[in-house]
Amino acid sequence: MDRSHTYQFSKEKYQGDAGQLLQEFNDREQLAFRFIFENYYRSAVLFAEGILVNQQSEVEDLVQDAFIKLWNQTDTFDTLPAIKSFIYTTIKNACLDKLRRKQVAEKYEGHAARQQQLMEAEFVEPLISAETTRLINAAIEALPEQGRNVFKMSLGGLKNDEIAERLNISVNTVKTHKQRALASLRISLGDATLIMLLVYHEHLW
Repeated sequence: MDRSHTYQFSKEKYQGDAGQLLQEFNDREQLAFRFIFENYYRSAVLFAEGILVNQQSEVEDLVQDAFIKLWNQTDTFDTLPAIKSFIYTTIKNACLDKLRRKQVAEKYEGHAARQQQLMEAEFVEPLISAETTRLINAAIEALPEQGRNVFKMSLGGLKNDEIAERLNISVNTVKTHKQRALASLRISLGDATLIMLLVYHEHLW
């Protein structure tokens, strides 16, 4: 079995068994780390971008450094949320250090307790945005292959007839896949998150 098939097999295993993922990650299995990296990298970048605005190259460096620190971490993790917390906390601290070095953090001056409250407030919105995006992406990736392809093309702005032509299926089949995808996403994401997605992609209705 080649590497791509080996990872695909492991990926499907991890998606269905969080305990196995956690165990293999703590055992320093590279495939488990790759799964964590792919699952959190995009949301981690969005989180950092929400803090370090218009600093794309520095954001990517900070995020990559966070995952390197995660891989080099000698302590084991009790839960998957603990891994996620490690990633976001590492990025938050790195971003804060960057802000301090550039003296952008002057707006936080004042009483120490108040300063900390302001700092934490600055990270809430980027974190929520990043996590929401991650959950949406994960839910879309969990859709059946054909439905996932149709939905991604629709997210990309393609019309039903354009999708039908590219996939060599009927327009009605495209509509059916979209309806099933939305129904599945409503279950996995909940109405509130799904509505957020649809607000930015009205053509999915």
